[in-house]
Amino acid sequence: MRNTIIKIFAAIAVSITIPLVLECIFRLAGPQPELLDQILSILQPDRELFWTLRPDLSVKFQQAKLTTSKDGFRTNPFPQKLDPKETRILVLGASPTFGWGVNDGEEWPAKIQNTLRKSGKKAMVYNVAVPGYTTFQGLKLAKRLIPKIKPQYVLIAFILNDMDRFRFFGTDGKTDADHPVPSYLSIAIGDLRSKSRAFPQLVRLLAGLRQVEELPPPGQRRVPPEHYLLNLKTLSELAKSQGARPIFLKEPVNLPYANDETSQHVSQSQLQEIKNRIRRDNIADALRQAQEIAKAHPADPEIYRVLINAQKAAGQKKEAAKSLARLQYVSNFAGGVALKYQGLIQEAATKTNTQLIDVASAFEKHTGSYLYNDPVKDSFHPNAAGHELIASLILSSVFP
Repeated sequence: MRNTIIKIFAAIAVSITIPLVLECIFRLAGPQPELLDQILSILQPDRELFWTLRPDLSVKFQQAKLTTSKDGFRTNPFPQKLDPKETRILVLGASPTFGWGVNDGEEWPAKIQNTLRKSGKKAMVYNVAVPGYTTFQGLKLAKRLIPKIKPQYVLIAFILNDMDRFRFFGTDGKTDADHPVPSYLSIAIGDLRSKSRAFPQLVRLLAGLRQVEELPPPGQRRVPPEHYLLNLKTLSELAKSQGARPIFLKEPVNLPYANDETSQHVSQSQLQEIKNRIRRDNIADALRQAQEIAKAHPADPEIYRVLINAQKAAGQKKEAAKSLARLQYVSNFAGGVALKYQGLIQEAATKTNTQLIDVASAFEKHTGSYLYNDPVKDSFHPNAAGHELIASLILSSVFP
């Protein structure tokens, strides 16, 4: 009996010690976290909202200082008691509004608050934007916070993730509205993954992620156009019902092919010819032909599926991984999808008689300094200059 108890305690000790040792090894000498792991490290799973920002953060994220409040947002703590003389502004949005890649205080909601205060106005701007959020998540969050904060203004800035087909947690090809509520177990596993350095690396090793897999046909957009329009209208109506003035922001989508409606389709006969060459082990010719067609038709997802197979057959795993990323991108954003969603913002503003601030046009007309984080690595998140332009546009439009 005594030996059995000792063995049980020894097994428990080993099961605790090994993960701790692995975690220490990966933190001290392991590879740098991949981008998704960096993102997940500042998020925590949520059953209703899918994920939220972690509260009380004080970290470096995307080369910028990031601090969050005890409420779990990059903003002022929520008030315990409302000041009737105070102007409260609630800002709903995703990573461009959250301030991806800029330091605390450089994001446009913070700039608006600082400017209003310097002018003598008693103002509090609550920036509750969260990376990866859609209008579906924003609407749920607004229902939580508008009655609590009782803002006089609600600024609404969503587009990029609504068009997307992938989530940080739980990509399943379904819309946000149809995505099932995660179980408590999946929440716990997701939380462990986002906190740990060792866990995601081990999962990749065990899953053989080094071997590139072909993506299945893409699922639905997280928020299809008809849902996007409805969510925007509902957000506007919700704000008005609580005595607030809603304002839509038409954000720029500075992504290749997202604003180009030109057809990029490759003929089925060309695709079949490459597939036949792969089957006949004529890999070199198949690879050459696929590369030439991909160069000529860079916005057609189907050519990347064939190119991936040719690269895998040629043993080019790294190149296949790059093509896989490209496939994911063009499946999401090619074909002028941004123009369609921006048009829906305009339609929602007209139908609900809601003010629309056209940030996209202001960015397009700007001739000064570059407005995004990096022309190669991150050409869609505004940098400090971009946030300054957005803040000045809103201030002149809403608080002249």
